[in-house]
Amino acid sequence: MALVPGLGTLDPAIAQTLLDLMEGGTHLLLESGAGFLSPAEFSAHQRMLHRYFDLGVGPPIDLWAGNSRADCRFDHRPGSHQRKESDSGKSVPYVNYLWPRETIVRDFSRVVPVLSKGEDIIGRIGPLPVASKKRLANGSLIFLGSPLGPALRAGDLEARSWLGSVTSAETVADFARG
Repeated sequence: MALVPGLGTLDPAIAQTLLDLMEGGTHLLLESGAGFLSPAEFSAHQRMLHRYFDLGVGPPIDLWAGNSRADCRFDHRPGSHQRKESDSGKSVPYVNYLWPRETIVRDFSRVVPVLSKGEDIIGRIGPLPVASKKRLANGSLIFLGSPLGPALRAGDLEARSWLGSVTSAETVADFARG
């Protein structure tokens, strides 16, 4: 498995190399860092994801801007907690991962929603899809529109455990079988 953390703009030669790896059966995890790009850089990021990985993404959404419980557009909670309210009255956004095991991980930033059809959605913040997986070439692509790195750096045990599940030999073998 290959991991690409904090993906922003990407040189076409590197994108082609990643695609070639998937042609050879590699499973690729792309963590988007596009929430921190300029509008022009984000447009290039969108085009690159579509061209090389057939993946559509929407513009970044800042989950921390004006996210009081009264005006939060992600307040829908289908069976699990998506946000936790802090003492200040602001709610803290959480990604509800459904695969390879169900868990919630705190989001620290802006997210890039998944728009493409045909992917299995594996992570949501409320109704907003922010993580997906799909077969691509002879390998697979796991896309994280909510950066996991900040949670890992903060020592979030759920984030570590979830990433361990994704990269485990058993999960990779199951995913390879389709």
